[in-house]
Parts: sequence; structure tokens; C-alpha cells
Amino acid sequence: DPWAERADGNGASLELIDPAATSTDLLNKHYHWRGSTELGGSPGNAGQGPQSVVINELLAHTDPPVAQSDSIELLNTGSTPIDIGGWYLSDSANNLLKYSIAANTLLGPGEYLVFDEDDFNPTPLTPGLNDFSLSGTRGDDVYLVDPNGGGTGVMWIIDDVHFGSTVNGESLGRVPNGQGRLTPLKSKTLGAVNSSPRIGPVVISELNYNPGSPTSAALASEPTLTDNDLEFIEINNLSSASVDLTDWRIAGVDFDFPAGTTIGSAGVLLVLSFDPTAAANANRLTALVTHYGISTGVTLIGPYQGQLSNSEELIRLQRPGTPPADEPGFIPRLSEDGVLYDDLTPWPTAADGTGQSLHRTQLKGSGYVASNWSSRAPSPGQSVRLGDTDFDGDVDTSDLTTAIMNFTGAGGQGKTWSQGDLDGDGDVDTSDLTVAIINFTGARADSGAAASAIIQLDGVTGNASPARSSLQVSSSDDDRPTAVAAPAVHFPPSGSGKRAGGIGQPGNTQLLDQALANENHWNRI
Repeated sequence: DPWAERADGNGASLELIDPAATSTDLLNKHYHWRGSTELGGSPGNAGQGPQSVVINELLAHTDPPVAQSDSIELLNTGSTPIDIGGWYLSDSANNLLKYSIAANTLLGPGEYLVFDEDDFNPTPLTPGLNDFSLSGTRGDDVYLVDPNGGGTGVMWIIDDVHFGSTVNGESLGRVPNGQGRLTPLKSKTLGAVNSSPRIGPVVISELNYNPGSPTSAALASEPTLTDNDLEFIEINNLSSASVDLTDWRIAGVDFDFPAGTTIGSAGVLLVLSFDPTAAANANRLTALVTHYGISTGVTLIGPYQGQLSNSEELIRLQRPGTPPADEPGFIPRLSEDGVLYDDLTPWPTAADGTGQSLHRTQLKGSGYVASNWSSRAPSPGQSVRLGDTDFDGDVDTSDLTTAIMNFTGAGGQGKTWSQGDLDGDGDVDTSDLTVAIINFTGARADSGAAASAIIQLDGVTGNASPARSSLQVSSSDDDRPTAVAAPAVHFPPSGSGKRAGGIGQPGNTQLLDQALANENHWNRI
């Protein structure tokens, strides 16, 4: 993932989707390739390409008290009926012919068909040779094949999906429906259009994969500083409670959070490419803080393995599930959030080496959707405010003016965050204006930047690797960071509350009342 797994020793080949239109510098992009439909590929001939029937949703973890059994949903995305009688469902590339779909089973255009264990595992206590269930604890695979798709005895792989551990009772589905990536869903929708994805509530909120050159001020602190040292992944807790990150991990850069690491409600932490607590990295840390002006109270941890790709990469945030009773040492890795970024459109290209980073403007929208991200100057440790279209840290009249000037009304298309589309639906309507008004802060005069820091170790205990540490940055009059032992403390990022004169300040309701009173004005535009 994201490359076609059916081509990874599972019988299919990798084929270039459009050889004539794909330049050589794009051959490293996964989306220019697909797994062949033909088992064994189609050497010397054009491939058949994708078929219209897809595995659209599945339910793989059905322990009590979940009443449903493991389920697989098929969807015909085409415009004509398809006879899927005689096709097979399987959970193994080693035996693709497990459950045979009944003869003369027609799947109409846009029609859904759900199979469950009554079909492919009817006697679970005494399973037959080809009966199967899905593993929600360890993850599994599902294949849909036509044994005679290319003629008698010539098998086609119609579709295949591959997934890791899942939450008990939570289904996975394609988002957008019928075509997107398999992702956890807010609600089970077997036999119907998939629901929106379940996001977080701990999410990846900013990412700097190709930071560009260090500033001269940063190089003055550490002359050997490189752009790779300036990479970071920002994690944001959207929930109303503190979260213990013990046994959490970030797949893609192979980072395991130190035992005892916590992130507070509305808290933010940064994962770095180097260990910020190592004495050898003291100057490097000072340079990083100087380069970004990282505010006080931001927790820094690291290192992750290797570097973020400057081209494209899949980054997944995973939380631990409950180990199975018969294997208490196994930790299921449940999907919490993810991003599959790219340095080409539709992703914001200014984040590729120009000094800007990727900001997630829709924190409750899918991290896999490019329109939920914008590129702006990095602000590690400080999440984007709802309504802050110009990324200057406040929601003021400039942001409201931007939204008003780009007002389309419901049903508009092509608008972005920087133009006032705050909910990511492509238009700028009264909903967006209302969000900006409610989050109005007024202009803020302070920058909140801190160029030097005292390093306070978080006092991580347990089985954490000594190379995986976390710290808190605090302001200091000293020119160099120093290490001071302290208990584990995580503070919300500086500036997370509303400032004086803004809505949300205790006792200040005049501006809010005035803004809401004017809401009818926005409805009339």
C-alpha cells in the first residue's frame, strides 16, 4: 500500500496505466500503475484494466456483543448489469477459489450485494475446506475473482482489498463510495452508500516533508544543519480528554511513541527526524527552534526512522487495540488517521522545497483528500484556526472579507480554504461565513515566537527506548538549550486560547452578539 498488492507475489503483474502519456519522471508515482486484471499479467498485450464490480465495504471484527457476522459488500459501479454467478470470494492468494457465488447472480448498475458468514462460513464450529472468516485482529485480504474471465480456465482478478487490524464492530469502506481508499467508516452501511470516514480523534495536522534550506540564523546555531533535520510531523488531539500514546506508532516512518507519552485535550506535539534530548543534538535543537520560532509549551519527540519522501508517501497514525486472549503479547494496530501526500497537483505543490509545509485545514476531514490540505509557512505546534484563511494565526476582518469576496452560495465549485471554503465542500456559502464569524478573534499583535529554550525531559518511564524521548520547550534568557529533568508534563500549544478582544474571552460577549446578529446579513448576500 499504496502500490497494488495483487502484484506483490500474489499472481498479478504491475502495468502502466497510460504508457503514451506518462513521462519517465512520473514512473515512480503509484497512481500511474495498477495491478493487472489477468492472473500472470498480459506480456506483449494491453491489459484489460479495472472491472466495474468492486469490493466496496467489509466488516471483519465481529466479536460479542456485535450481532452481525463478518460481511463483504460488492458494488457494481458500471452502467450495465453484470452476471457474477460463478465468481469467487476468498481471503487467500494461495487459494482464490473458496466461496462460489451462485449461478445467474445479476448485479445491476449501482446495485449492492452483501455476503456474510452464512454464505462463506456457514458451519464455523466445523468449517469446510474452503470456508473462511475474516481476521479483524490481525488484518486480512479479500479477493474477488472470475475463474473464466479471459476464457475457459483463464482467471481474472476482479478486485482485491487488504487491511490491518480493525475496531470491533467498525466496518471499512471505500471513500469516495465505489472508488476511493478503504478507510474506517463512521457507521456501517452494508448494502447502501458508504458513510463518511471516521477521523481520529487524534490526527496528523501538519507535515513538512521537504522543508527547503535552513535560515542563516539556524545555521549560526548548527552549521551542519540540513533540510532533513527540519522535517516534522505534527499530531493534534481533537478530543476533550488527554490521550495516552503508549504503544501508538506512526507507520511509514517507523516511529513508536515512548511509553508514558501523553497528549492533552486540544494538545499538539511534534515528531522529529532526530532525537531532541540527545546531548549531541543540542545545537541542532536550538537551530530547529530558531528556524521555526517554536512556541513555549510544545512537546517534541523523536527520532523517526529515515526521512520523509520528497515525492510521495503514505503516513499512518495507529493506536493499539486489545490483544487477543490467546496471544496477550500481540498488539493490534488500529487505524487512527493517515495521509498519502504527493508533490504534484491536486496536492499543494508549494510545500515541496519552497519553505512551506502542508497544513490540514479540515482537521475532521479525511487526511487522504488533497483539498483538506493547504500549503503555507510552517507553524509547528500551532494548529490552523477555523476561519483563518490567510494563516496569520487569527480570524479577523481580512478573513471575513476574503470569504465575502469569494461568496458563491451553496453548490459553487472550485473554491479553496484560502478563498473562504472552510468546510471543504468546494463552495463559499453561509455555512462558511458562519464558521468564520463564530471563530472571530480580531487581529492579534503578538508573534509568540521563542528563539531559545530550556529542555525539560518528560520523565518517560517503562520500556521506552532511550533513543525515543520527548521534551517540552520553555522560554529562557540563556542562549543555549539545557536539559533539566522534570515530571511528564504536556501543555496545550501557546496561543491556543482566544486573545483579548476576541470571541471566547471570558466576559466579552459584545463582539459575539454583534457578529451573530449580523448572520442574517450573510444569508442575504
